[in-house]
Amino acid sequence: ARDTGAYLKSHLEPLAIRYFRVFNSVRGEGTFLAFDCTSAELRTELLQLMRMEGVNMGGSGDVAVRFRPMLTLTKAHVNIFITRFESVLNKLYQKHWPR
Repeated sequence: ARDTGAYLKSHLEPLAIRYFRVFNSVRGEGTFLAFDCTSAELRTELLQLMRMEGVNMGGSGDVAVRFRPMLTLTKAHVNIFITRFESVLNKLYQKHWPR
């Protein structure tokens, strides 16, 4: 779980820089990770879009999103998640900050 969590975190941190208008403050240890969305509204929208992608994530507090995956999470699962997460982040950017 420690290695898989570090792998996940290493992919989330650069995304937080790239998509800073949506989320920041990636934190946690192992696979128990979290980040903050920049608003409660964006968090709600992000969670809804992730569910539509087949990913169940949970909110915490006003703007935080928590990861609490099963201990059987593998790097292959992380790769699937990151692909879907980045797709959702792109959708949010296209909707809220069109070029």
